[in-house]
Amino acid sequence: MPNLSQNLQAIFILGITPRSGTNYLHNLILAHPECIGGGGLGEDYLLSKVNVLAEFQRSVYNAWNIEWKKKIEKKLCSDPLKVYIGYGLLRLLQDIIVPENLNCQRTGVSQNAQQPAIPIKAFATVTPSVENIDKFFSYFPKAKLIILVRDGRSIVESGIRSFGWEMETAVRRWAKAADDIKEFEENHDMYSEQFMVVRYEDLFGDTEKEMKTIFSFLGLDPENYNYTTAANLPVTGSSDLSDTANGIHWKGVARGKNFSPLKRWDKWNCFMHERFNYIAGNRMFFFGYDLVQNISHKNIWKQWNKVLDLLYAIETRLLWRGLNAHKLIQKIRNFVFFHMGKYLSQKL
Repeated sequence: MPNLSQNLQAIFILGITPRSGTNYLHNLILAHPECIGGGGLGEDYLLSKVNVLAEFQRSVYNAWNIEWKKKIEKKLCSDPLKVYIGYGLLRLLQDIIVPENLNCQRTGVSQNAQQPAIPIKAFATVTPSVENIDKFFSYFPKAKLIILVRDGRSIVESGIRSFGWEMETAVRRWAKAADDIKEFEENHDMYSEQFMVVRYEDLFGDTEKEMKTIFSFLGLDPENYNYTTAANLPVTGSSDLSDTANGIHWKGVARGKNFSPLKRWDKWNCFMHERFNYIAGNRMFFFGYDLVQNISHKNIWKQWNKVLDLLYAIETRLLWRGLNAHKLIQKIRNFVFFHMGKYLSQKL
């Protein structure tokens, strides 16, 4: 099995979807003097695009004589193409992120600003997606993986404010990603010491406690870190910036007194909760989140949701076939969602 020339631990941070806080966690980890990241690469997206590589592997194996493959696997490892492609990708990341000098050291935000520089032990990279997470350890069997989850309602609202996301699509994307994470956890017990799931709310609510747990998991010294400084790191990419003159950007901005990212959805109407709960409610419980539930007139809301499901299915089918009629169905669906939803919220 190949070895990287610089023996650094690879750390991957995968967010359940965009707007989950991956940059926040990445910056917190990079504030540790034993870890490095960036190098001009904002988000790597390697795992989410790995399907093309899987097709390449299948094509090559199909072209090989079966005996060749057996001999190579005996000499190297099982599924050598996948393993060596993974190591090649790690080498690419390392060459992008890590300075050429192996003995590169930094001081980060350690507890003692006067202490000597500390050797780097790890490099970290980030992607706001868990697409293809089931293939992670096939390509990166020795890497450490942190999966960052966040209340789906906050993600959806943040995306609506920041980038004009359409609620239906955003909720379904979050629910699908939640299913992928659940399935990944259930099927990868053998790697339980190499991955962990972190909730954004816990990270923001008790940064010191959560980061100590994370550093212990990563093999970085939890005591060599300034938790006070880290808890007040500048905010990057917050949806709060959408109302400012410069709009959303990823330059650090000092936290305001009223910065509160935990309940972006606190002004949601009843019908918005009803739709979210119908699509994604069960997944929220898996991650330990509570729901805002309407205990009355469940039958009426159920029928309303079924109509929306039907319209969404028709719209998706028309869009897939390249027919412009999907725009009309989308308008009807939006009318049922917003106008009928508001009417039901007021009358029921």
